[in-house]
Amino acid sequence: MNFHRMGSTALVTYLVTILSVDLGLPISAENLFFQKVPDSAQAFNWQLSEKPKSTMPNWWALSQISDLRKAEADELLQKGNEQLNANQYEAAKQSFEQALAIYREIKDRAGEGQALKNLGNTYYSLENYAKAIEYAQGALDVARGISDRDLETRALLNLGLAEREQGNLVNAIAHYQQSLEIAHSLANREVEWKALYNLGIAYRDQKEYKTAIASFEQSLQVIRAISNPQFEAVILIHLGLTYSDSGNYTQAIDAYQRSWAIAQRINNSILISNLAAGLGSAYEATGNYQKSLEFYQLWLTTAQQLQDAETAAVAQESVQRVERLLKNPPPSPTSVLPLDSRTAAAERFLQQGFNQSKNGQAEAALESFQQALAIAKEISDLNRQWQALIQISNIYEQIGNYPLALEFGQQSLDVAWKQEIGVISLSFQSQSLLSLGAAYTALQQTTKAIESLQQALTISQQLKTNESPEVANLAVETEQLALAQLSIAYQLSGNFRQALEYSQQELAIANSLNDTQKQGQILHEIGDIYLGLNDPFQGLDYFQQSLTIARSTNNPILEVQSLRSIGLLYMRWGDFDKSVEYGKQSLTIAQKLNNYATGQNLSRLEKRFIRVLEGEALSLVGSAYLLTLTNLNQGIEYFQQYLSLARSLQDEADESGALSNLGMAYLIQENYGKAIDYFNDSLAVLRKSNNSKFASINRQQEGNILGYLARTYAALGDNQKALAYARENLGIAESSQDTTDKATALAILGNTLFWAGEFPEAEKTLRDSIQEFEVERSKFRVEDTRKVSFFDLYSDNYDTLQQVLIAQNRTSAALEVAEQSRARAFVELLSARLSTNSVTTILPLTCEQIQQIAKEQNATLVEYSIIYDKITLPVRVAGKQPNLESELLIWVVKPTGEVAFRRVNLKQLRQQNKSSLAQLVAISRQAIGVRGRSLYTEFEPTPDQSDRLKQLHKLLIEPIAQYLPTNPSDRVIFIPQNQLLLLPFPALQDNGGKYLIEKHTILTAPSIQLLQLTHKKRPAVSGDGMLIVGNPTMPSVMTKLGESSQQLSSLPGAEKEATAIAQLFNTQAITGKQATKAAILPKLSNARIIHLATHGLLDDFQGLGVPGAIALAPDGTGKLNDGLLTANEILDLNLNAELAVLSACDTGRGKITGDGVIGLSRSLITAGVPSVIVSLWSVPDAPTASLMTQFYQNLQNNPDKAQALRQAMLTTMATHPNPKDWAAFTLIGEAQ
Repeated sequence: MNFHRMGSTALVTYLVTILSVDLGLPISAENLFFQKVPDSAQAFNWQLSEKPKSTMPNWWALSQISDLRKAEADELLQKGNEQLNANQYEAAKQSFEQALAIYREIKDRAGEGQALKNLGNTYYSLENYAKAIEYAQGALDVARGISDRDLETRALLNLGLAEREQGNLVNAIAHYQQSLEIAHSLANREVEWKALYNLGIAYRDQKEYKTAIASFEQSLQVIRAISNPQFEAVILIHLGLTYSDSGNYTQAIDAYQRSWAIAQRINNSILISNLAAGLGSAYEATGNYQKSLEFYQLWLTTAQQLQDAETAAVAQESVQRVERLLKNPPPSPTSVLPLDSRTAAAERFLQQGFNQSKNGQAEAALESFQQALAIAKEISDLNRQWQALIQISNIYEQIGNYPLALEFGQQSLDVAWKQEIGVISLSFQSQSLLSLGAAYTALQQTTKAIESLQQALTISQQLKTNESPEVANLAVETEQLALAQLSIAYQLSGNFRQALEYSQQELAIANSLNDTQKQGQILHEIGDIYLGLNDPFQGLDYFQQSLTIARSTNNPILEVQSLRSIGLLYMRWGDFDKSVEYGKQSLTIAQKLNNYATGQNLSRLEKRFIRVLEGEALSLVGSAYLLTLTNLNQGIEYFQQYLSLARSLQDEADESGALSNLGMAYLIQENYGKAIDYFNDSLAVLRKSNNSKFASINRQQEGNILGYLARTYAALGDNQKALAYARENLGIAESSQDTTDKATALAILGNTLFWAGEFPEAEKTLRDSIQEFEVERSKFRVEDTRKVSFFDLYSDNYDTLQQVLIAQNRTSAALEVAEQSRARAFVELLSARLSTNSVTTILPLTCEQIQQIAKEQNATLVEYSIIYDKITLPVRVAGKQPNLESELLIWVVKPTGEVAFRRVNLKQLRQQNKSSLAQLVAISRQAIGVRGRSLYTEFEPTPDQSDRLKQLHKLLIEPIAQYLPTNPSDRVIFIPQNQLLLLPFPALQDNGGKYLIEKHTILTAPSIQLLQLTHKKRPAVSGDGMLIVGNPTMPSVMTKLGESSQQLSSLPGAEKEATAIAQLFNTQAITGKQATKAAILPKLSNARIIHLATHGLLDDFQGLGVPGAIALAPDGTGKLNDGLLTANEILDLNLNAELAVLSACDTGRGKITGDGVIGLSRSLITAGVPSVIVSLWSVPDAPTASLMTQFYQNLQNNPDKAQALRQAMLTTMATHPNPKDWAAFTLIGEAQ
């Protein structure tokens, strides 16, 4: 039998006969390994263990009868499955028909659907395809009637199989596509791969070979994800058959060989037998009769071992035919040519492939290189074999087929080793190893990538000293490429330090060669690495260097990339105006570049790359406008341009991204109809994408869009649709095995369940989401500031969970959740510092533990929690809260253990006063007359100051006033949230004009659990003496890149303050030039009390997410911002003080996050100080000096720091009645 002349259907039918015998499956179309794949135990989607659902009547007697009848039907269904499995088709048909009649009698629609489906299976096995279609259609109608999506997708698949047998390929393909879409949405990988697999067969039947191949490749992706090597081998055989039918025997052999490797690994003799037949046929078609004979002989041997006489006879005939061909081979187009002519033919195909590859004709280039390879093998030309193999590997890498890139890269390496001339062999080896490294990197197999690339680097470094300039120059080029690839591989593995080392080596080579263009590219890459090292300022420096080189060398591509990177950094820092500025510059150059390229003789790939640069610039500008939450229309305009460009490029990923961004913009605008349209369009684009390279990314993006749709429908109040989309999103997330994706999907579902009033399920889902997020967050190092920004991603879960619990009247449990959401990273960091164990687990507090802490502190604890309107967006977009406040939750925990709970409606504040709580806090601070840091001018108090403070008192204090202590000496500790962290609680006024500090002794804390830790730290204090600093010689400060440095103003009042306090304790204050950073740092760790009377600043000077700095005298190093002691530097200290007082401007402020205020106070407490006094605004010198002197006098008489501060405030109030002068300071942590 001449296999390469047989059609694929005939060959498959023939091969399947053998497979069916071995597996003990009925020899029917349904159980065919290749065309119709068994569904676990059975094929055509019946399920032996499935129990159909039923609809129970409401009255008892009928219920009992129905139960009995249902049990009878279930038994018949099971019996029918067993009979069908045993090839007893008529008996199976009778059992299923009886089951169907009973299911219909008791109105069990689910059972009816299963019976119809299995009857369709039976008729299919009987080859009665018209009846199979009839029953499959019946199952489909039932599935849609009861919204059983799993039954629907299986019924559609069955319809497709039966339609194909009747020759209705168009209908079959339509049903397969529908089945595929549903299976994809359900994350049903089993049906998904079968649908793709059968699509491949149907398209091959239609001779649409490219589409068939794409379907088989996608099916392979899915089957590999569920780890079923047997069916993977089967799909590969079909892929080989399709290539054979299309005349591409090289690719056919490649597919068979991959299947062969699996078959041998799983020791499947039937697969091996059939693959031997396929390989023999393919090699016969290519004229490689010796190889063909080897495989036909193996086929014959295995058929005999399987005692399959019919197959053995066919195999014997094939062996004899090829033996005749070996004796009298027919002439071939190349073998009749002289050796020189064949060499020329191989070279011609190589050059043709190079030209096609350059012009972006990947498939044509592959064909040319494969022809060159075939000729080179015929004439044993190792040189040209290697060239063809390495080029094939490179093309597969470019089109994203990395497994084949690896395979051909390895073949090229094998050929390189065979080279007899050592230098050529080594040169070839180094380039093959480079190709392997690139493919491994793309597959994220970084260990193997690094191993290959290190070998390539070693060889190239050995060859660059070669006497031949040609060899040496190529070696240097290879060395640079190896260093660049190693840098990328180490970046992927998260080892940015090692990546930086390799990029710096690459830069050194470029410098030695005076290759300015290369220098610019590497500098840009190093900038990216510094971002990975969480050092954005260094990253910015390198991006600016690459920008300078790009402009000096007239390299517009690098200029566009550098501008975009700088724009993205400014977006990261929340400077959207700068981000827009750099984005627009990038866009202008990209558009000019595109206009220029239009008339040039550039390859399609080069022109496409330029358009992609334009698209990235449009996306950047649109995103920057979007994140401002104010310039949405401009953002929409840019996204529309981005969408048009993506469509012109036929770039499905970018098209989907642009549509999704447009949907998000309209969601923010509350134009829900348009948002839904764009999200659905984005979803449709993703789902029709056939690009296997981005399959996992597309699947992840699909889940994101479904989540957006869930939020949008929730905003519309359509909870049914919102829940459906949320659950579909969760299905995708769970299949991806990405913890963050799953956690986010659970969060969306949990919120949607809450809005739908499904409180118990909402609680479970939200807790599951929090747990998944916590697992992911635990992967960060304890000191990593990214733990804070990561927490912000899911902090709204805690808010919703509180509402869920309160809706169930479980206010104590809600308090536990509110506390769990406070300062988690801060608590973990401080706990790690206090612990002697290398691993510290911090469990959230229970209500009983919170009550115990109130007792230990002998204080009344007041915890606030701000709840927002229905959340359609993440809680924080670039540090802003886009959702409106709706409610304030307040818990009061007394030292006696009593817990009280109150709720305050914030919607009324918004409706009556046209302002939010956050705005009221900001306005009240301005009304007091506070200013920013000391570089800026002071505001004057406004006439409505008292009204604002009374308004806040009414909201925050009046609802709980009855629970607060009546003795002014009793302590009240406030645990605020968000903007309340900047509120001066002592200055709040009741209706009688009395300030809160007059009634209570006040402290604040980021969380109750932090109080527990500072209380634990207090006995361990070991410092001695006082460190008092006042009015150092002020440094010059540059707070923003691009701005000039500005010297801070002198604070003579702070110097007087420090001197007066020093006299109280018989010590010396350090002032002026003596108060350098170098002099102060060593003294900080030994002091018991630290008092710093100087400027405080808010900026994130080191770009590490810890803003704030204390001004000290410059050391004279000439470094930028010499003299500033940053919050991040304090964080790294080991302090032994019991109290630190920052009598400076804005030392209590910082970056407000879900973890509290990130700034100086946090750094000091983490460094070991249990009690910290900081200021919430810039305070005038005179009243500050008076208040601080009074505080220390009080502290000498009473060690209670809270009492000492209260009395100092009251004393200062008598002479300076404006709260601006006395209410700024707050005590955080321990009172004693």
